[in-house]
Amino acid sequence: MKKGDLLILLIIGLMLGLMLSPWTSETFNSLSRNYPYTIGFFKFAVLATIGEVLAGRIKAGRYVCPRYLWARIVIWGIVGILIVFNFALYEAGVRGIIARGLLPDIAAPLYTAFLISSVMNLTFGPAFMAAHRISDAYLDNMAGGAGGSIRLAVERVDWNRFMTFVVGKTIPFFWIPAHTITFLLPPEYRVFVAALLSIALGLILALASSRQPK
Repeated sequence: MKKGDLLILLIIGLMLGLMLSPWTSETFNSLSRNYPYTIGFFKFAVLATIGEVLAGRIKAGRYVCPRYLWARIVIWGIVGILIVFNFALYEAGVRGIIARGLLPDIAAPLYTAFLISSVMNLTFGPAFMAAHRISDAYLDNMAGGAGGSIRLAVERVDWNRFMTFVVGKTIPFFWIPAHTITFLLPPEYRVFVAALLSIALGLILALASSRQPK
């Protein structure tokens, strides 16, 4: 295990400790309730960036600082804000539709959590992941000297793999089940768990791409 691995484990352990420790959990929960966008930005800026760095380590076999790191951190922070907003939006929306009788009303938390997760990941999910792929391609083009062109960034994305693997496999087999569990948790923990899931998905994507034939 390298020093970088230990540092990443320490950061994740520290954030888990702040969330779960009886001495700090109430402060953590209070900040999450009172400053949801700020805390959401911070959680994703830290944890999702860690996932991106770990994915790069798996691909390269060593830690490599991504080009335009601060831009990537800010993008992940904005993703955190969007996650806070959309978690609340889709939960309220699905519960409202159930209340209006447009979906079966089954008194089971797992059923409701599954509906919220499914609707969110089948509508917002693909658009969000496509936008993030384009932003990654844009920064990669900038780092490679190809210039800052949205058209070139769109062309750089492997859309066949995006549709068959990212949308066709990770949404039904990873994101929907994972977010079903997330929506069973208290609201103040959901964005933190979503940020942790971004680490897991980064590792999955890195492992999948490393096994592709060259």
